[in-house]
Parts: sequence; C-alpha cells; structure tokens
Amino acid sequence: MDANKQTVREMGHRPEATRHSHGMAMFTCFAILWTACCLCLLLQTFLRTSYTYLPKEVMEATTPADLIDATASKTVYAERSFPSTVFQSPAESLSRDGKPDTQPPWARKFNPIVPIDTCLIRQDEKYTARTATLLLEYKNVYLNEQRFNLGSFIRSALMFAAILVCFGACLLGLRDDFFARSSRVTLSTLFVFLHMLMLVIAQHIFHIYAFGNSYHLRIFLPMALFPSLGVYLLGIRFGICISMLLSLLTPTLMGGECPYPLFVHAIITSFSGIVIFHNVSKRNGFLLGGFQLVGILLLLSLYFLWQAPANDAWNEWPRLFYTLLHTDEPVQLPYFWIKLLMMALANGFFIMIALFFLPALCERFFDIITPIALHELSSMDHPLLNRLNDEAKGTYNHSVQVGQFAYDAAQAIGVNKLLAKVCGSFHDVGKLRNPEFFIENLIEGQPNPHEGLSPIKSCAKIREHVIYGGELARKYRLQRPIAEAIVSHHGTDVISYFYHKACLEAEAKGEPLPDKKDYSYEGPLPRRKEAVIVEIADICEAASRAELQKWDHIEYAKVRDFVDKLIMNKMKNRQFDEADLTIGELTIVCDVIASSICRLYHGRPQYAKSKDEDDEFQAPRPTIVNGALSSIDLSKDLMPDQPEPAKEQKTQPEPSQEQKTQPEPAKEQKTQPEPAPEPSKEQKTQPEPAPEPSKEQKAQQVSDTPAPPEAQSPKPPSADEH
Repeated sequence: MDANKQTVREMGHRPEATRHSHGMAMFTCFAILWTACCLCLLLQTFLRTSYTYLPKEVMEATTPADLIDATASKTVYAERSFPSTVFQSPAESLSRDGKPDTQPPWARKFNPIVPIDTCLIRQDEKYTARTATLLLEYKNVYLNEQRFNLGSFIRSALMFAAILVCFGACLLGLRDDFFARSSRVTLSTLFVFLHMLMLVIAQHIFHIYAFGNSYHLRIFLPMALFPSLGVYLLGIRFGICISMLLSLLTPTLMGGECPYPLFVHAIITSFSGIVIFHNVSKRNGFLLGGFQLVGILLLLSLYFLWQAPANDAWNEWPRLFYTLLHTDEPVQLPYFWIKLLMMALANGFFIMIALFFLPALCERFFDIITPIALHELSSMDHPLLNRLNDEAKGTYNHSVQVGQFAYDAAQAIGVNKLLAKVCGSFHDVGKLRNPEFFIENLIEGQPNPHEGLSPIKSCAKIREHVIYGGELARKYRLQRPIAEAIVSHHGTDVISYFYHKACLEAEAKGEPLPDKKDYSYEGPLPRRKEAVIVEIADICEAASRAELQKWDHIEYAKVRDFVDKLIMNKMKNRQFDEADLTIGELTIVCDVIASSICRLYHGRPQYAKSKDEDDEFQAPRPTIVNGALSSIDLSKDLMPDQPEPAKEQKTQPEPSQEQKTQPEPAKEQKTQPEPAPEPSKEQKTQPEPAPEPSKEQKAQQVSDTPAPPEAQSPKPPSADEH
C-alpha cells in the first residue's frame, strides 16, 4: 500500500479515492446551486403575485371613468411592450398610404404598440380618458404576466442547469483541485445563492419605492458586488469565472422582454468590479473604487440610452432650458436623469459598504487571506515575529531575508508577491522550540548541542521545527496559505548534513547505510507557487551564507550557477511534483534570487583618512577576503592621539625631560621621498666624519626616524579575523 502511494506521488497523479471525493463535492455543489436558483425564481414569482406594483387606484378601477380626474399616486413605466387602442407615437399615427388613420381603434388591422419603458403616467398627474384607458390596458397585460407559468419555470430551470454545468467545466479546466477544499466550494456556492437572492430583493424594493424603468433597474442592481468580492478573496481566475456565471444567471432569473441589455450590463459591471477591486491593499481603496464604479454605471446607461433612446428621456434637458429661458411656467426638473444618478450612487455606496465588512467575515469563517491582511502581516509587527526576534535573532534575520528574496521572485513571475513575502517571514517560526539547535542562533564560542547527539537524534530535533511551526500557525490563527508554506517549505527533502554524517559513521562501523526516510522531512510537498518560491529562497539564502564566504570574489554568473544547482537538486528529489510552476518561471526565479544574493553580498571600499590630513599616510588598496572587500582597523588613523597598546609601551623607553624638549626635525626630513636604509653592524662601527653626538641626541634621532613604507600599510585581516 505504501509503495502504491509512493508511486502515485512520483507520477504526479491523485489517488482514485481522492478523485471520487472531488466528484462527489462537485455534484453536491451543482445540486445545491441549481436548487438555490430555482428557489430564488419561485421567490420572485411569489413576490410579484403577492405585491402589486401598480398604483392602488388602478388596481381598484374597472372602467376608465373610475380613474378620470383622479390623481396618480406613483409613476408607472411599462415593463414590457403591449398593444393599445389609444396610444400614439410622438408622430401622429398614419395609415399605410400616408394619410391620417381615421378608423376607430377596433376597426384597425394593426393597433399601435406601446414600447417598453414608456412612461404611462407620472406621480401627482391627473388621469385623463386616454391615460386611464392606457393604464387599464397595461393592467390586463401585467396581471396576465404575474401568474405562475409552469412551462416558463421549467425552461428557466433547464437553463440554470446548463449554465452551472458549463461553469463547473470551466473551473475544472482552470484548477482541477478546486473542489478539494470544502471552504472554497462552500464560499462559491454561497456567493451564487446570495447574488440571486440579492437580485430578487433589490428588484422588489425597486418596484415598491423607486418607480423607475428598466434603465433605473439595471443601474440599481448591485451586480458587481460578488464578482468583486470573489476576485478580492480567491484571485483573478476565480473572479472571472464567477463573473461569467452570475452574468448568465442574472437575465435568466430576472426575465423580461429584452435580456440582452441586462446581460451586457451585468458582464461589464462585473468585470469593472474585478479590475477596480482585485488588488485593493488599503481600506480607502474601497471608497475610491465605489466612485469609479458609479462613473462606469452612468457611462453604461448613457450608452444604452444613446443606442435605444427611452421615450421622453432626452427631451427633458431641452424642455428644462426652454422653460428657464423663454417661459414663466414652473420648472420641471429632469426626473429621469436625477433618478438615474441616485440609483448609481446607491449601487456604488452599497458595494463600498459591503466590501468594507464582508472580507473580514469571510476571513474569519472560511480561512481566507485578503490583501489588506497581507499588508498588515508584512509590517513585521506580528506577535509571533516579535517572539522570533527576541528568542531566535539569527532565525529572524534569515526569515526576513528569505521573505525579501521571495517577494522579488514572486513579483518577477506575476504571482502574489505579498503572500510570498509573508510566507517567507513566517516559514521558520517553528525554530522557537529549541532555537539553540540551529546554527544561525549560535554565537561564536558557544557550544553546539549537536556534538553530544547522534545523527538520528539531531535530525529529529531539526525536523521538529516544521511540526511545531504548524502548531504555532494554528495557535496564532494564521491563514491557510501561510500555514501551508510553514509545513511544506522543506517538502520531503533529505537533511543531508546529518544523513552524510550517519553514513560515515555506518561505514566506519561496517554497518549498512541508514534509510533516507529516517533523515527526511515528512512533507507535504508545496503546491502554491508562492510556497515553492519560499522553499527555493530558503535553501538559497542558507546555502549562500555557508558557501559564499569561501569564495575569493563574487560574480553573477558564478552565483547563478550555484543557485541553479540548488534548484536542480530540488527537482531531482521530486520536490516540485505537486506545484504548478513552469520551467520558464523557475528560470526567472533563479535569475532574480541570484541577483538578490549578489546585491546582498556586495563589496565596499575601505574607509581611509584623506592624504591632506596627514602627508605621511598612504591609503592602502582594497583587498578581497572570502568574497567580500576586507575591512581594516582604522583606529590608529582616525584617532592619532590614542596611545599605543600596553604591550608596545613597555618595550619603548620613556624619554627623559631633555628628550621631550628637543625640537622636532626639519620639515625637509619628513618630505624625503624614501628614508635611508638602516646601516649594518660594520657600518655602525665605522667612524662618522661628524663629531659623535651625545646619548640624548642619539635617542632623539632614533625616535624621529620614520618607519619604512611597508610598515605603514595595514595588513589585510586573515580569514579567521574576517
């Protein structure tokens, strides 16, 4: 059984039991979604039959005489076109030969059709014989449409099923493991159900309180909310899929005579929400995005009005200006456009408020991380990171550098760079248990606790930090992507140092070689691209600290080959089998990390005193030691008045009072290009032509003699000193 599991893992396939469970999850998801869509359709029918959206006086009237001279209690727009015996277009109704049609309405072969979105009567207007007849004719059509139609319900249910099947196929094509997580399936199902329910309720509220036509209704429905929320929580691919699904389900649910404008409106607003809200990193971004969405809604409504002008909509502005400039009549405001603006503002404000609060709830209940949470975690002010900084300083510095490497690499290949940085910062928090067992936390001279342990026990101590890191992730409620990176950043790789040490001990004792599994991490393998990048950045940062100090100098090509070998070893050990990272992306990651390592281990010139301050000072050339420019002790140059060390002071005899009062040698002696070499013993015994100076003068001359140039240049530090 274990061999079969190992074979399946090496081949990169999923076990059949897992495939079966995924299929059951997908079937359950579609069944729930289809049922939810049908329930929302029934709810819409119930609301339309229970609540009449026509004025109360129209519903109670039976003949036009019952309405004449009455005042309309609300504005009525035609939701669909219908034939009328009294309606005339803006131009006078003409017969086919171009002459006025004088036949009575019942004798005409073609009755005029009242187009959709026609304003039948406005609020507070008096009913006339014509408007009363028109309203009663529309009432008959309206009541007939409100009845439950079984055939229409079955057609809509079949359309729902077809759309959901296409949606599932699209999700499986983009990500075959989408249905592996119950939280993700539950969230997508909840999004679809809430979207459909929200549309039904919004339509009901609109017809009761807004009294607008289809243009007002389309701009009032918050169709961009759940696509925006989906892309913000689950990524751009999921956002596009959920946008297509909801854009197809919306016109099927809402019905109507013209579903095409509703579909176009839904898909454009959904994709606009994806573009605006997919990368919001600060909460004020929702405020700005809400106003941007309002502008897009207004432009979209203007396009539809320009394509198919609504009755009397474009005439409101000329009528307003003509009334203001040429008549004394009361001004009639452009109510159509004012209502259109109010509906757009209400839509944008509702989406803005919802996006303020819904992501936090989804984070809490569905274990999802948002860009705002990533920004907060990337500030390195988390309590767990503070503990790491206090208790394991070396590991903290290593984690910070791994996070920066991962950030650069993720940015280069276009994945979530903040997630990669945060995962890199938290990947080694498990080293808080026994931090002294990790070399980066040991100070020079501190005993190594592994010296008294066998290789298998040392390996267990090292391997323990992955398990404990997962426990800390649960304790501190870190989101799932971060916890996955913590437990998978070593995969099933071998702890090579202790494995080779165990092999050497076994060979020395004549015993068989140990099993690699006993010296390997338990996994799991990383699957997210960000987790793979963290694994690569971790091994590259640690190996570069160990190896680059041995190099004479650092070159990009040499570092690039070094990083490439580390990545190839990971691939050889099958550590990337479950990751969806391509070879091209791995190449980019290798290049970026290599350049980051070169920038990290950059050289610096030595700090030296300028020649103007001391004519005798000769600035030494920078020297490279262990791959970096060596640093020198400049205490003597920067602080010339500091006394010499005690050891050298003992060898120098303290000058007498007369020597202290001797004048300094002439300046010409100091400016000599090269001092004379020290005379040999024979030369010292030869008599000088000048009279022999006294003992005090000899001592003064010896002390004033400058040292040779070789003694003035500082000696580069050895490898140990560096």
